[in-house]
Amino acid sequence: MAKVTSADVESRFESLKHGIENLIDSVPGKAKDLRGGAKDRIDALGAQIKKHPVAALAIAFGVGYLAMRLIRR
Repeated sequence: MAKVTSADVESRFESLKHGIENLIDSVPGKAKDLRGGAKDRIDALGAQIKKHPVAALAIAFGVGYLAMRLIRR
């Protein structure tokens, strides 16, 4: 069994610390990308609802009805 020295532990700790710092630094950029994609999808959905309001209402009613039936069981 290899002997672990304090230098080894310190080196591993520093490596872990740098990895966590890099992860934290990358999170805001990824969150911004996700928000942009979600906003695009919401805008597209809004356009479809404006284009087909009756169909959107019927779908919303159907989904609500199915959810009510599943919850009542």
